Amino acid sequence: MTIKCALSLYLDSDRDIVHTAMRETMEEVAIDLEHGAGAELLGALPILEPMSPRLPPISVQPFVWSVSADVVAVPNEEVAAVRWTG
Repeated sequence: MTIKCALSLYLDSDRDIVHTAMRETMEEVAIDLEHGAGAELLGALPILEPMSPRLPPISVQPFVWSVSADVVAVPNEEVAAVRWTG
């Protein structure tokens, strides 16, 4: 199964943007990519920069992980849906 992380806010306490994605994944779907889940970082997708004048100027760096098949996502109130790909 893979995990694709969408928008995550970088905090000063984050080591780097990969750590940001791992922290946000733990907060939003309760999957510990750093210390469990049999997680393997597969790579980064191209940076996205929305062009809408309604949004602030942001850059989004998506990452993709492979996790164990028995991992269960427990979404918080910020997550509309969870979909596994494999």
